[in-house]
Amino acid sequence: MRISSNYITRPYSQYQNRQIKSEIMPVSQPQVNFGQSFVPKFIKRMLVPKDVKKKAKFHCYLADKMKLYFDFNYGRRNYTVISIGRSLASVVETLGKKRRDVVCLPLSGLSYELPSEIKNIEVYREFLKSKGLTKEIIAANPDRHYVLVDNSISGRTLRNAKTFLSREDLLGNPDRLEIKSAEEIYGDKYNKLSMNYLFASDEFQEFSPVGCLHLQDLKYTFEQANYKTCGMYETKSRLFRKKLFDFSIQDIIDRSNKKRNR
Repeated sequence: MRISSNYITRPYSQYQNRQIKSEIMPVSQPQVNFGQSFVPKFIKRMLVPKDVKKKAKFHCYLADKMKLYFDFNYGRRNYTVISIGRSLASVVETLGKKRRDVVCLPLSGLSYELPSEIKNIEVYREFLKSKGLTKEIIAANPDRHYVLVDNSISGRTLRNAKTFLSREDLLGNPDRLEIKSAEEIYGDKYNKLSMNYLFASDEFQEFSPVGCLHLQDLKYTFEQANYKTCGMYETKSRLFRKKLFDFSIQDIIDRSNKKRNR
């Protein structure tokens, strides 16, 4: 991911004076119970701003295209899509809501050379394990495709992600980790819809389920892997938009499933 935002580093300071554990308690956040409210769905729909509805529909469209691509090439139950960083995270999260196996990894700043020394690898290993990604699980499922995806023009981000994740003290199995760029997945629509700009923009990343995590900050992995603690939604308005967006995504999927089952 090549575009950074000026808010992504703020949450780090609040964790510097205490020990980081693999299982953490979320920091205090505004309580927004939109998704669990007793308010009927049709009223909730009226509360969703037009731009959020538009983005939710576009996310569902992109997730459907991604689903068709992977189902056709690998078979419906034979792959795990692993997003790298924030660029495709919200689309991959939407794909997961469409009953496909996905993992969203917080992992940023990989367009440069990998550092020679990386600390707190064990924290990231525990996080991967919590997501069902281990060296042993991958080796035990030889017919399953583990595919790293990102909006990568030069391909360096994906290559570096594969090099990092296939370390022997993480996932190993370098031959089993595949890489696919957004351009490969979406084909000619990638340029027609200016997806390079969309995926790289903060506006498109505002609903990401993960935050920004550089390799020198792996001790903050669990914080940045959770949208409630990553710092991106530190204001009530941003958190509420995320809740509205998640509701819209699920609402679109539910209504689509009802039509299909009629």
